[in-house]
Amino acid sequence: MRYFMKIFIFFTLLIHSMPLVYAGRGDISFEEIQKDSTIPIVFLINGFGGTKLTMFEKPLGVTPWIQDRLEERGIPVYNLDWNDIWRTPAIRSGGDDGRLLLQMRNEVLPRIPIHRPLILVGHSFGGDSALKIARDNPNRKFALVATLDPVEFGGLRSKRTVLSNVESFYNRWTNKSTIVPFDVFKTGELNYEGTGRNDQENTNSARDFNGNLKKKDCPLFDPTCHGQYIVSLYHGGKDSIAQDEYLQREIFDKIIEIANNPVEDNTDDFSVIIPIVTNLILN
Repeated sequence: MRYFMKIFIFFTLLIHSMPLVYAGRGDISFEEIQKDSTIPIVFLINGFGGTKLTMFEKPLGVTPWIQDRLEERGIPVYNLDWNDIWRTPAIRSGGDDGRLLLQMRNEVLPRIPIHRPLILVGHSFGGDSALKIARDNPNRKFALVATLDPVEFGGLRSKRTVLSNVESFYNRWTNKSTIVPFDVFKTGELNYEGTGRNDQENTNSARDFNGNLKKKDCPLFDPTCHGQYIVSLYHGGKDSIAQDEYLQREIFDKIIEIANNPVEDNTDDFSVIIPIVTNLILN
């Protein structure tokens, strides 16, 4: 058993050292995010390998359903890599998410008006990055942080505490693993210190947009299967938790609820304003 675990770890580390080629760029419009508006800004943060392998994307590079529907309603959505805001082809090669965290803290967040709702949605490594972005910017409110099976860079489940600056937290995890997380049978529930909505749940079965369990016909020569079987959700791959229709629908509904109920911010908290001005001057 230990031998096979070592093989899995070696294989994972080998993959992390390889350069990746991505489908395109997720360029952030700095002009748009600086607008004085109550329209939310949504950041979708991919797991390792980009959208084609592990994130909110259908086969053949089709734009993810959640992104299409939000943009139809005028909500800006930016699709980021877990370790860089600029989705430049053929230059990502493992490492950690330190670059992304600095870019969000110094280049992106200071340009967004303090009262504009911020939403982070991340899968796998991208889910862990979303948690760290919220953690590293405690003076910014995040209207929603949504994570799907968040995993730390070492391949284990995220164990980060979600701070009170996250006004609503949504978290789903599965006990069906492809390669990671290595501790797949442990709970994925995280400690939430906020007073807002704390929606966390284990989910191992795929569902359609209406919440009905997805089923497939049994293989022809499988005597243990009778009629149909329920499709399982895995961390990544073909039946990835990030591609589940119902989970995307749940996240979409939460974002629309935030968009339809903007909260005016009348804060005079200079502990919030001063760091933002400082970052703008330095950058």
